[in-house]
Amino acid sequence: MTFLGEKWRGVQRFVQDIRINADFPRYELEARSAHEASARRRFDTSQLDHEITAILRAAEAEGCAVYGARIGLLESSISSLHLATSQVRTRVELMARDFGQELSQLHEKKASLLDAKEVLLDQMRALKKERSIAREELDVAHGDLREAKSLIDSWYEKSKRTPWLFGNGGKRLPDRALFGQSFGDLESLKADRERAFKEVGTCKAALAKIVAKQSTNKLLRDENQTALSSVFASINSVKEGRQRMFDLKDQGYRCHSLEAELSECVQQEAHLQSERNQLASTMGELVEQQACRSGIDERRRAVAELREMRTKFLAFFDDSEQRTARQQAHREWWLNGRKVL
Repeated sequence: MTFLGEKWRGVQRFVQDIRINADFPRYELEARSAHEASARRRFDTSQLDHEITAILRAAEAEGCAVYGARIGLLESSISSLHLATSQVRTRVELMARDFGQELSQLHEKKASLLDAKEVLLDQMRALKKERSIAREELDVAHGDLREAKSLIDSWYEKSKRTPWLFGNGGKRLPDRALFGQSFGDLESLKADRERAFKEVGTCKAALAKIVAKQSTNKLLRDENQTALSSVFASINSVKEGRQRMFDLKDQGYRCHSLEAELSECVQQEAHLQSERNQLASTMGELVEQQACRSGIDERRRAVAELREMRTKFLAFFDDSEQRTARQQAHREWWLNGRKVL
């Protein structure tokens, strides 16, 4: 083979290697998917899982047959007693509350909020007047500015108008003059316009400050009204609670007797709960024993072994020697025309 032929053959091999390496990730992904599918088939635990579930269901059914009714009865008693305990606890809390102090604090808060509301209303009215005055001052400033602009326009019109129409068109105007038109008059008019323009800005700024104060005042009044509504609702709630307390006393309830009843209810509930937990534990032991007699432990060990073997099998795919072997197999497949994977 000639020198150029060898070079050309080298270029072809180089390009071929690039194409083979570029295709390998796709081949590797397919190989991994096939390996994982093989792992699922070889180490399938679905049948064992189904058997374990069936054993547990049968054992639980046996446990419920022995202890289920007693546990259910206890749970029903606990639920009823819990409701009664809650009712007694509510009565104890009502009898123990100091409604007089609660109402006194709420009325103090209400009075403070009402005072604040009056202050905010006075401020609102004062700001409304200030805004009206500021608006009038701004209107006056705008009028002064319009007048200053108009006088400047008139000065220019007169300077261009023909003498036949009492103008100064074609005449050279002096810088200063006691009588007649002069540039000094124009400078004075421009100064008046500048002062009027500044005054408009000052009035706008003053009006904006007042508007901002009004916004703040509105926000504070809204917050005050919200707080007042909450206080009034709290006062009504406390009064309702106080009335329920009066009704309980009229029915003969007393705080010390209610506290004793609550303590007894709590003790009974704790005793029933303890008995229920003990029965549930005993039922759990029975279920576990029945499941063991039915061979659940052997099946669980078999599942654990299969899962461990599957984990090792999957990890084997990432072994460096296995990857090298796959690269070689992929290369051979490619060079053979990609006919067989």
